Amino acid sequence: MLITWNIEIFTCNKKLKFITNQIPIYQIKKIITISYNSIGKINYKLKAENIICNKKNELNMLNKVIIGFFDKNSSNTWLICSNYAKLNHNKILYLYGNVIINNLNSILKIQKIKTNNAQINLINQNIFSNEKVIFYGKNFISYGMKMYGNLKTKKIELINNVKTKYNIQNKIKNSQTINIECNFNYQDIYPNI
Repeated sequence: MLITWNIEIFTCNKKLKFITNQIPIYQIKKIITISYNSIGKINYKLKAENIICNKKNELNMLNKVIIGFFDKNSSNTWLICSNYAKLNHNKILYLYGNVIINNLNSILKIQKIKTNNAQINLINQNIFSNEKVIFYGKNFISYGMKMYGNLKTKKIELINNVKTKYNIQNKIKNSQTINIECNFNYQDIYPNI
């Protein structure tokens, strides 16, 4: 069971048409959505701009999407950015354009994932991409043509034509620094990162 709080700033622009040439039910200039599980722990926090909501096909269009996922201890584990997204009524978020998945957990070997398109189930946090995917680690870069995994369990795998390049250094430095990349300002929604 998910409990979701929405903070919305409404604007109205009747000239704007939905991508499928349908008139939108309503539009939102900016939105911050916080989703909690049944015991009151935060699941995810989503921020987007210029949202177009259409009731007929139950699809929402979002721009400048930033979403953070949290673990069972309410620690932020993943920060994901994309140029735009579609959210359907089944809570599947389709991310498009420069999708960047930042790992905020310094224990994992994967620091960042880049692809052009990805799908995330917001309920169980399954993630999938059917396009070229790049994994960036501390001393490696891996390429593959597909990706499947689960953000909650922190298991993500590359599939098809996987190639890895290693950068082996003589001295290994223990650095806890995590470099976050996002095309938009995520600091107003995640100021502690």
